[in-house]
Formats: sequence, C-alpha cells, structure tokens
Amino acid sequence: MKKIFIDTLGCQMNKSDSERILGLLSNFDYVEVKDENEADLFIVNTCAIRQLSVDKVYSRVGNWSRIKKQAKKQGKDIKIAICGCVAQLEKEDLLKKFPYVDLIFNSANIAQLPNLIKQVKDKKVIALDFKPIAETDYNVSRASNISAWLPIMEAKQKYCLLLKHYNL
Repeated sequence: MKKIFIDTLGCQMNKSDSERILGLLSNFDYVEVKDENEADLFIVNTCAIRQLSVDKVYSRVGNWSRIKKQAKKQGKDIKIAICGCVAQLEKEDLLKKFPYVDLIFNSANIAQLPNLIKQVKDKKVIALDFKPIAETDYNVSRASNISAWLPIMEAKQKYCLLLKHYNL
C-alpha cells in the first residue's frame, strides 16, 4: 500500500480536484495519510489568487524536500507533485526553484495521474495541457459524508479568473 499526503489550498474547485485525485489513486493502491512522515507521495493542490497562498506552497514544498532527503538516506523513494494554479502559472520555473519536485500537473490531467506518476520514475514530468481528456471510471474520495464539491464546468476558457487574467 502506497501512502499519499495531499494539501489543498484555495478554492472549492481545488477541494473537488483533491477528492478526485484521492479517489482515482485509491484504485491504484494509494491510501491517504494525515501524517506527512508516513507519505510516499506528496501533492500540494495550489491557489495563486493571493501571495500568501503562493508562499504556503513554497513552504510546504520546502518542508517536504527535507523529509524527502531524509527518507532517501534510508532508502525510501518519496515523490513530490504540484498541481493547480501555481503549477499553471509558474510551469518549468517551479523545477528551477525546487529541483526536488518530481511532477507538475493541472486539473485537466488528473485522469492521467497514475501514468504520470509512473513516468516520474525515469524523469521529471510536466503535464499542463488543456486538451479534453476522457475521464476514467473511478471513485471520488469525499471529505464529508454530508456534502460534496462538484465541478460544474471545466475548459480552458472557464477556469480560475487569475489564470484568465494572465491569458494562460
């Protein structure tokens, strides 16, 4: 059983995306953990609407890099992924700032996530296209039994207003 720690920052769409990520990866032998020290895979689902949110991303990834370095000394292979608005805005620059990040992707690539994780074994992976991708049939891991975050639209022209402002 592989263990995933996901940190969701920002809007309701990010919460929905994180639930989709957890549901999808549960079909590939991943289980969510609440203790960062137990994780094999870290994902920060980002928001770039405020600088504080961006700073939190940098802080999280910096902390995870220390965990990753320590784990490597013990022979454990930990992967770090960034998705969401910061990933879309900063793209390859994230790998320059954080060379220990393994994967950068956006919500349009969630259905491809298991394959993207496999590719990480050989190289750093960046998947930021907005091509329509057929969703796979997988569970959604809801954070609540009472309520659910539901995406009502998803397309290159209909996403975070910040990204639209920058014509990304």
